[in-house]
Amino acid sequence: MDANYLKHAIGPALNAALSSLLSYPHPTQITDPVAHADKLEMQKVASDVEAERLRIKAITDCKRRIGMSLGEAIAKMEQRGSARKAKLDEEDRLKKESEEQIEVAPVVQVVETVEPTEVVSEEEPAAPPAPEFEEAEEEPPV
Repeated sequence: MDANYLKHAIGPALNAALSSLLSYPHPTQITDPVAHADKLEMQKVASDVEAERLRIKAITDCKRRIGMSLGEAIAKMEQRGSARKAKLDEEDRLKKESEEQIEVAPVVQVVETVEPTEVVSEEEPAAPPAPEFEEAEEEPPV
């Protein structure tokens, strides 16, 4: 066989087959080691970034569920303490005012005057009280 024949007869088919193999390498075949290492490093960095993003999201969700950060919790505790202290001060003030009013209030004695009643002896039965108005005599029906 002539080299020229091989070049013209088989060359284009072989060339096409080799180009298709090189354009789509096998997944395990590494054509460019530097690009491959860069690609692996970028995938690792991307997965680390995603893991950190998920961790931060979980922390913020937990804070949101709790409803406050540490600073807000401290501020809320101080607010509750001051409100409680104000309430206790108000109760003490009202208690002192009521004690002062009790001390200052004059003592008033209520004296009832009792009218003397008739003394009825035990032997005589008590007479029924006189009616205040006179009853009209009823006429018998005709």
